[in-house]
Amino acid sequence: MKSLVAVIVVLASVTAPAFTPTEWTRVVPNGGLRATFLTNGLEQVLSGRGKRKGGDGYTASNVPLYERGRLDFDAKIEPPENNRAMSHFMTLYGIRMFWHDACRDWRVIIPAPNAHRESGFADEPVRHYRIATFSPGEWHHCRVFFDAENDRVEFFLDDMTDPAYIAGGVSVWDQAEYEGGMLKIGGMGLSRGSTGTFANIKLTRENASVAGRKRTGTVVFEGLASDYYRVCDVLAAESPRRYLLDGTRYCYWSKNCYKYGKLPGHETLAGARRIVLADAPFQFDDVLPGFVIGDIVSAVEDGAVLVVLDGPFALDKGGYGDTAIARILPDGALRGTAFPEPATRPEILERKVGKGTVKVFRGLKFGADPADFRTRFAPWAAKLFK
Repeated sequence: MKSLVAVIVVLASVTAPAFTPTEWTRVVPNGGLRATFLTNGLEQVLSGRGKRKGGDGYTASNVPLYERGRLDFDAKIEPPENNRAMSHFMTLYGIRMFWHDACRDWRVIIPAPNAHRESGFADEPVRHYRIATFSPGEWHHCRVFFDAENDRVEFFLDDMTDPAYIAGGVSVWDQAEYEGGMLKIGGMGLSRGSTGTFANIKLTRENASVAGRKRTGTVVFEGLASDYYRVCDVLAAESPRRYLLDGTRYCYWSKNCYKYGKLPGHETLAGARRIVLADAPFQFDDVLPGFVIGDIVSAVEDGAVLVVLDGPFALDKGGYGDTAIARILPDGALRGTAFPEPATRPEILERKVGKGTVKVFRGLKFGADPADFRTRFAPWAAKLFK
């Protein structure tokens, strides 16, 4: 048996103790929010002044300016029965978050010009996205991982394994680059009487990922033909991490019809030994964001094996040719049309990319019986996943 020597380096290891803000400054107008400072955080009750009256105000604390790190905190939002709307906000550097009492969720703002405002939403900030639902009156643990160099922010809610939402193209430092780091907690909207409690706030600096980390995980993106391939069953011994499509309506094209309910975070793909795209669509950014596809490419170059299984939403039909993954696919995998001629027989196309490998399987005909397909796929699976 060959000996295997691996250099194991902890990804994103902490280089300094977590910073806990303890000194707060009130910036609250007459008639604004009421803030009470606790031993481990603060509680605020909103007055609902709204943006046309200058908002409810906020409390602020100076914090270190980290290029890469995470903000952890516990939060409980207790919205009023009536007069519910946008309520509490939190900003760290250029990362802007808020809670919506009416919709009972947590959101991120990625600012855009007023010309992009959605009709009928005069009070809501232009261009914001839902992170996750936020159960009222319950404590939740939140984590915000940020990487200023790569303009990326990941938001975790309760589950610290996979992000609830990943935002790309974020100016993480924004004005903090020359004004200094600051954490603000305040009231932004028209929700009168909403109570928010924020506790155990910690800001931690992290190192960048270090090359040489041992890759052990398996990641599977499942698409339309997943019921045929049943990859997670084939790879059950590897305990694969599975990502599923959520469907909003039925249509051949994936735009506005599908999106992945969860996405792998930076640490997951950095530690993946095998990544499988089981007929996974890339066609539009709201299905699989471009920066996640870029993470897949980086993982392959660093030693991961990427297996692409063809189907109705893969390769040309899945829009792979318009993404970063096109440059690492084997020759002949893409034919330049959304409706290419099918392969005449099953085949595996393979290519070495950096330290890793890409394998593309195609040509096995789909039939009415998924069990028959899996029987015919079995010998190919043995080659693909050896």
